Amino acid sequence: MGRVTKLFEPIRIGAMELRNRVVMTGIAINSAEDTTMSGVLHQKYIDFFEERAKGGTGLIILPDTCIDRNLRFQSHPCIGGDEFNPGLSALTEAVHIWGAKIAPDLYHGGYLHTTFMSPQFPYGEDWRPLSSSSNFSFMGRVSREMNTEEIEAVERQFAEAALRAKMTGFDAVHLAGHYGFLIAQFLSPAFNKRTDHYGGSLENRMRFAVEIVEKIREKIGPALPIIFRLSADELIEGGLTLKETAVIAKRLEEAGVDCLNITGGLGLLEVYHRSIPPMGSPQGPFVELAAKIKQAVTIPVIIAGRIIDPLFAEKIIEDGKADMVGMARQLFADPEWPVKAWEGRLSDIAPCIGCNVCIQTLLERTISRCSVNPAVGREREFRIIPALKPLKVVVVGGGPAGMEAARVAALRGHRVSLYERENTLGGQLLLSVKPPFKDEMRKFTEYLVHQVEKAGVEINLSVEVTPEIVKEESPDVVIAATGVRPLIPQIPGISGRNVVTAWDVLAGREVGERVVIAGGGMVGCETAEYLIQKGKRVSIVEMLPEVASDVEKLTVRRAMMERFSHYELDIMVNSKVEEVTGEGLVITQHGERKVVVADTVVLALGAVPNDTLPRQLRNTIQRLYTIGDGLKPGRIVDAMNQASYLAHHL
Repeated sequence: MGRVTKLFEPIRIGAMELRNRVVMTGIAINSAEDTTMSGVLHQKYIDFFEERAKGGTGLIILPDTCIDRNLRFQSHPCIGGDEFNPGLSALTEAVHIWGAKIAPDLYHGGYLHTTFMSPQFPYGEDWRPLSSSSNFSFMGRVSREMNTEEIEAVERQFAEAALRAKMTGFDAVHLAGHYGFLIAQFLSPAFNKRTDHYGGSLENRMRFAVEIVEKIREKIGPALPIIFRLSADELIEGGLTLKETAVIAKRLEEAGVDCLNITGGLGLLEVYHRSIPPMGSPQGPFVELAAKIKQAVTIPVIIAGRIIDPLFAEKIIEDGKADMVGMARQLFADPEWPVKAWEGRLSDIAPCIGCNVCIQTLLERTISRCSVNPAVGREREFRIIPALKPLKVVVVGGGPAGMEAARVAALRGHRVSLYERENTLGGQLLLSVKPPFKDEMRKFTEYLVHQVEKAGVEINLSVEVTPEIVKEESPDVVIAATGVRPLIPQIPGISGRNVVTAWDVLAGREVGERVVIAGGGMVGCETAEYLIQKGKRVSIVEMLPEVASDVEKLTVRRAMMERFSHYELDIMVNSKVEEVTGEGLVITQHGERKVVVADTVVLALGAVPNDTLPRQLRNTIQRLYTIGDGLKPGRIVDAMNQASYLAHHL
């Protein structure tokens, strides 16, 4: 195991010195306390970032920090008025206690900012978002080209926000010049269609950004560094590429920018999965972009984008491709990533699996959650507090819910025995690693197993728990995390020799050359990819209008559908399974009955709780709790959160 050292050398950005080179780039959280969408910081928000400072991060960058109080929106701070100062000051004070530095991401979304984000129509029913040019549409609102007076007014808002950042204790200011936000809308030839001195040539397109930097410097003086986030390649036809962004980077340095934060892509819904790479994506897709930008400037460069492994991060610094490494989702998953990396405890790092549930909850305006870190948004509530009265706890089931419940209960001082009927821990996670692009699930499984062992849980493998075993154990608490079994519908031919379940396939069952999968949810689609990789001819039959409807839509599903477009894969939606015959699967589609010819029919039609043991124990154990899929089939995030919540409150 390599030693991580370069990553923890101090570095200066202008007048600011950081204790290490780990940067938390902006990521937002939705909290139960954030119901007004007012942009005023509340305690749970402060706790979230304090935990990352406490965990060793060198620099924290807040998510999109609105410079216009009329455009504030849920889960994001606002810095557009004095009413926001107390919350901002409380945040900077909390972060500084733990030795970290912090900067707001001064943000104006331009046409990407709509009433979908804001609590109301900010300037009346006829409001249209401002942009470099007109007629760009986002979430039903069409942009309006800014006139010179409006440009100057927004530039003043940026400068005033920077001054407010200085007043409230921030150590630097960070400009959102990326992802197609307003500054980027001026920089990019894909969006800037102006014919005045703010459009056309690259020099003109840079003018807005340069004037903002100059006005900020005039307002705040030399004390606070200015960091600028730049999409070095927008990854769309007609957008910014390295040829122009290298020039932009140099011009920003000349204007007074002290550091560049490099990323790639845009915040447009249809290409968002390229900006926020999901599960199955390689680490560091934008590292080479940062390396090229670094060659064009003398100021420090930050690189972010799917960086989860400390050794990978260390190599970026060693190779001189960037000066600092940024991450958001990984610090969402494990706020102690820096201190664990520094201490060499790499197996204790909870890995971000790229499921992007964190992104999904933001869009849905539901409480922020993380599949591997149930404490997100509840940092104070989910700190490990020793139990007042240690209990004897029996956990049945060694999947993610069972392992998380056992881990937390043991850390709190309870005496925990974990039973698993198979000869290894993991449960459904052991099958989830089999499809392509799912290697992150293997790392997560290894992490959970290691944590359970480290917590001192008594592990009993290859044991089918019965009421008699529970009676012999005489526990104070039984936690049933008994998982699910495949749903087998009662349709003609379902017991045929040519029928198997998706679980059978992922466990290694052989199938014929032509396969039809009944069920196009996540399990069906992942099984299809698994079989396609093995050279099988695959069809998917789905009752709903689309496949993978239960997959995170903005990134994971889009990446999957992009891959599907390159496969020889026959997808039939709006189709009902009628029966199985020796010829294949009989379906009804648009009122027409037809046969999908196949050697093997694979069932991926859902799951039902494996609740036999909980029902048997119902009248014998007073403190009996069922969690995870054994309670209701769902996602890993649901199982982990139920388990952790229960164990924290035993």
